[in-house]
Amino acid sequence: MNENLPSDNSGSGVHYASTQLAMISSHVGPLPSPEVLLRYEQAVPGIAERIIRMAEKEQQRRIDADQNSHDLEMQKQKNSVDNYKRGLIASLFFILLMFSFLFFCAYRGLNDVLIAGVSSQAVVAIACVIINFTSPKRVSISSLTKGFDSPQK
Repeated sequence: MNENLPSDNSGSGVHYASTQLAMISSHVGPLPSPEVLLRYEQAVPGIAERIIRMAEKEQQRRIDADQNSHDLEMQKQKNSVDNYKRGLIASLFFILLMFSFLFFCAYRGLNDVLIAGVSSQAVVAIACVIINFTSPKRVSISSLTKGFDSPQK
């Protein structure tokens, strides 16, 4: 039998029991709970307004940081697309230049130069295919342009 509980010494077998009730409360957020904020305001008049203003400024700072991060990511993607397009244009220009040179050699009857040119183009084409298919990160145009459809602010 528990010594802290009163007992009935009359022999009737009635025992008393006690129940303890504990309440735990917690609050999560940028501001204290309303009850705590009210106590702060009672202790220091005007402090609740300052605390709320501080929380609003912090929230705006986070929004701005997220927006800046998003803007930088979009700029990186746009630059990546631009670089890809420049590379395609430069490759097309180089191919057209090589074919022009080869046609000129064929027209002039420079068969040795023509054979060397075609051979070198074949080697370059094979090297490009190997580099393209063995690169660790292959990027498609559709993945690079994702997100550009949404209106900009």
